[in-house]
Amino acid sequence: MYREGKVELIPAADAIIILETVLVDKLATGNGPKPPRPYHLPDADLKKRYRVTVDARPVNNLQLTVAGNNFQWVPRSVSSGMPKADLESPNQHQQGPIDILNNWPSFATTFYGRLDLSDAFYSISIPERVRSLFCFRTTCTVMDDTGNLNSLGDSFLWRLCRLPQGWTYPPLIFTRALSHLLYLFRAQCKLRVHIDHYQDDLLLGAADEKTLNQCIEDLSDFLEGYGFVVNRQKSTYATKSLRFCGYVLDGPTYKPEGSQQELVKGLAESALHEFFHYKRNIPLRQLKWLRSWAGKFQYYRGWLAPEGVSNLKLFFARIKALQAEGARPITDDESLCTAFTRLTEMVFGGRLPALHFGLGGSSTTGVLL
Repeated sequence: MYREGKVELIPAADAIIILETVLVDKLATGNGPKPPRPYHLPDADLKKRYRVTVDARPVNNLQLTVAGNNFQWVPRSVSSGMPKADLESPNQHQQGPIDILNNWPSFATTFYGRLDLSDAFYSISIPERVRSLFCFRTTCTVMDDTGNLNSLGDSFLWRLCRLPQGWTYPPLIFTRALSHLLYLFRAQCKLRVHIDHYQDDLLLGAADEKTLNQCIEDLSDFLEGYGFVVNRQKSTYATKSLRFCGYVLDGPTYKPEGSQQELVKGLAESALHEFFHYKRNIPLRQLKWLRSWAGKFQYYRGWLAPEGVSNLKLFFARIKALQAEGARPITDDESLCTAFTRLTEMVFGGRLPALHFGLGGSSTTGVLL
């Protein structure tokens, strides 16, 4: 990381906050079995397997305030009454994958491509004055004959020079930075290709294979010129079917990815068992359960057939009943069980129909085939 310019050595006087380091295993994702972790790995394999970041929660608890002509970070617990800096909220709306697909033009639905950026957040530098908020310490160690790590006593202070994962602002900062670069690229690109992105997932579409592949190469060169690392081996060149952020794009249609049927069945049974076996605050917890699942299903309402919409309406009817004063717990509800099982099969079991690109669907759905 030091050789790559991602961190820099600093004296203790320059460290405002010293954070705990976090080692992220890139392969330990999902609910499947975790791959083994060898004790000895070459440097190249270490970099491929792990990402080093920091526990940024102490920084997330700071408020940027105005002090005269300057700014200062202070704990939120003591910031009451202090004039606060006019920062954009890190939680402001950013377009999601479904927004991108709903607005995808029909001319760009014959071939798709995807650009893979390696450690994309670490391609964005942070200002000098912010870096001292993201410091961490390392200690030199040596391994003895028994395989134990022993400290040599020498410690070093470092600070991050690039966007740290875990801080509240990097997703917004990264999106703004990449969106601006794509704006510049579109202005100079003469190819008829549509390009959009969700965070570091870049999606491209075009009417012919040659044009799309040329654009992928040109965009890769362009982004590399601004310090991004494009993994061309993991990037996807022109193809008629592509997975993008949980959706399957296939020619002029798109739909959510499905799960394995046995996993869906187990999910439904486990969730229903939880709903009917709360021990304390039962009506309140059942209401929270219903709202949570109704929100998940509502997101896919545009894909639901009439039967699915009716099942979803039953959810909202049960929510309304539990919101009434003096509502009693739901102890036995065959209709709710049936509706929930069918909705999970539709939404998570790959039974949703495809939507068609570019046929004037609403702002939240496309058009059912």
